[in-house]
Amino acid sequence: MGESEWEGGFDLPDDTWVLLSVRDDEAPARAAREVAEREGESASLYAEALLPELESLHAAGRRQGAAPFAAWVPEVPRQADPLIPLVAYMVRQESPEAGRTVEAVAAVCRESHPARLGEVEIREVDLPLGPACRVREINLAAETDDGRYTVAEHVTFYVLAEPWPEGILQFSVTWTIPGLGDAFAEEADAMAHTLWMTRRSTDAMAL
Repeated sequence: MGESEWEGGFDLPDDTWVLLSVRDDEAPARAAREVAEREGESASLYAEALLPELESLHAAGRRQGAAPFAAWVPEVPRQADPLIPLVAYMVRQESPEAGRTVEAVAAVCRESHPARLGEVEIREVDLPLGPACRVREINLAAETDDGRYTVAEHVTFYVLAEPWPEGILQFSVTWTIPGLGDAFAEEADAMAHTLWMTRRSTDAMAL
């Protein structure tokens, strides 16, 4: 057998989500064109306004090694930044020093973090892909131009994926709209149940 590597993915809730392949430099522009093709006279202007955020998210996903990386682009443009308030992505992580167990992952997640606001919610869940540690938390995110900080909420699943025993699969859903946390958390839970992972040859099409 030749060299192989792992790939994975998850189902997108609907067609308002766009994929940003971190291996494709043209992914942000392609996603913007998808938005421009939506119905409505202002779709092209919406797509033009979205492009800088799509490029920034694409760069962030590439730095993290995320694959796939998806972003929710609401049908109706938001009247406040960010225009893209919700993202989801997968990234592979090394196992904790204490071992590849849900308990070891939970212990790491309980450690204090300077950007964390309030209590962190941690619990063990069973997913079709394998047992997981589910973490919900609120963090201070990027500083804005006027010196204030945005707040981001996250639901992250650290999955002991049965097809991939080498490490931990991280699936994160992050949003920046206050007051919709429970609805987005439910969406994250539903997406986590569609996670998949498999081995592919290196000459297969990249994500």
